[in-house]
Amino acid sequence: MNESEYSKIINYITTILSSAISNCNYTVNIEEVKSSVSFTDKFADISSTIALKISKQESKNPLEVSKQIMDKINTNNSLDSINIKNGFINFNLNRAKFSKDVINSIIKTHESFLKSDIGKGKKIIVEYPSVNPAHPLHIGHIRSALLGDTISNLLEVCGYKVERQDYIDDLGLQSAQALWGMMNQERIGIKFNQSKKYDHMLGDIYVAVNKKIKESPELKEDIKEISELMEQEGTYESKLLKDMVEKFIKSEYKTLFDLGVFHNLLIWESDILHTNLLEKALKVLSEHKITEKHTEGKYANCIIIDLNKLKNRSKKLQGLKENIKVLVRSNNITGYLAKDIAFHMWKFGILE
Repeated sequence: MNESEYSKIINYITTILSSAISNCNYTVNIEEVKSSVSFTDKFADISSTIALKISKQESKNPLEVSKQIMDKINTNNSLDSINIKNGFINFNLNRAKFSKDVINSIIKTHESFLKSDIGKGKKIIVEYPSVNPAHPLHIGHIRSALLGDTISNLLEVCGYKVERQDYIDDLGLQSAQALWGMMNQERIGIKFNQSKKYDHMLGDIYVAVNKKIKESPELKEDIKEISELMEQEGTYESKLLKDMVEKFIKSEYKTLFDLGVFHNLLIWESDILHTNLLEKALKVLSEHKITEKHTEGKYANCIIIDLNKLKNRSKKLQGLKENIKVLVRSNNITGYLAKDIAFHMWKFGILE
């Protein structure tokens, strides 16, 4: 395996740091120096914590140690600048040189570039682009699809077993609006054109429905009723929805296949509901007292998660404007979050 530009720059910084530390008459194992060096976005491109380790060993001020080491560092044009912050020794790359080195390495090594066995024996799921099946792919969706596929390819080159997944949100509001439009083409002034690409035609219907809703807001109640019926397995609406979305997905994938994007597995939101995966997930959440059902007030008859009551919640879930998350509404319609939680519980093997 060829040494990557990443490894080269880490090894280079390890070498100049080790030399500077030696010139300061400190004794540190080179492996300790290397383990202290990593890419970061905190203070610079790359930072080292080695001065903190030395200051602890020598009972000295970290700032004093980091200044001593920095003054002894000799570098070449691989680095743009060096600074210290809170005891960290920080390195900014010469971006132009580093980028050129990476490109030259790719040209030189071809298919073997980045190839490694670091992921051997490990499985990774990459989910993308997860587009609502109601309108054709736009440039943002294409960007997500290409990024997801590129990440998957890179992981495979590194030895990981990659499973590419696409989540089909066939029970969302946009799907309900598109389904209502399919069932009421005369009311929105559109006749389905069989010669047109299916996802494009459905997109026209979806746009017309939203225009109609602005003219007649009371249609939201009709669409709400459609949304409830299409969640119930065996209804006319659920069967029509399945047919509509299947045709849409086949049409959408013609575009994705033209871009060389493919998936190993399509996850249908409706299957999460109809295979009782959601029911099992809600049961587990209830048993662990993560969810509760309100009997009165704003959330009466809703199943909710009160984030304030969760123990050891992550920083990302702290300081939010709204700490109540509704999983099941009072009309028994499940929200996206509930099905997404069930989906991730299945991903991690919590649910079969």
